[in-house]
Amino acid sequence: HTSLLPAMLQYFGAGSPDDVIKNVYGKQPAVPLIAGFAPVVIREAKNGDRVASRILDNAARHLSDSARAVMRKLSVPIGNVYVEGGIFKDELMRFKLQEKLSVRVAISALSPVMGAVIRAAQNYGIVTDEKFMENLRVGQELMRG
Repeated sequence: HTSLLPAMLQYFGAGSPDDVIKNVYGKQPAVPLIAGFAPVVIREAKNGDRVASRILDNAARHLSDSARAVMRKLSVPIGNVYVEGGIFKDELMRFKLQEKLSVRVAISALSPVMGAVIRAAQNYGIVTDEKFMENLRVGQELMRG
């Protein structure tokens, strides 16, 4: 028994779990529809639903495994992790990821593209001081329009 089931049925406009599958995979694109369900899972986890909480724990574990793999591939020690995206707007998901990684997890003030620019600049010996970071922030705002 889980409060997630009726919440899932309502979100996907289904009468049964089998209908969820038909409703999700019968619509295109399915991925944004499924991703949009994340806030419902988070809400139910906050309300004490153990199934929802386990789903978030598994997601955090997979994300932490991915972060570690990227860090290994880049040969950089895992340090603070900066995240972006809808699921991380909620503190609970950031906390669960932080728990799995054992490092600070925070929302990034810069886009992932700007993070890549910082890394590239550092690789070429460019000093990424406060002036550099401010120029990136201004550049990011100009790109956003």
